[in-house]
Amino acid sequence: MLQIKKKNLLSAFVFIFLAVVCSLAYSPSTEAKPSSDRLELEQTFRKFHGTLVLKNLNTNQVYTFNPE
Repeated sequence: MLQIKKKNLLSAFVFIFLAVVCSLAYSPSTEAKPSSDRLELEQTFRKFHGTLVLKNLNTNQVYTFNPE
């Protein structure tokens, strides 16, 4: 009876250890995130009848430039 409890305790310890390791491996702090500087520089471009439209993804401001 005592050996069964030790086996269950060991299995539980291994399961908890693996859960902690997996959660640390996939924590948001280790995921690749763009820095705030990069977010400010990242913009969406599209052509619309010869006018270049830029949208800042942080502030949702839209800038239009007419090359003519």
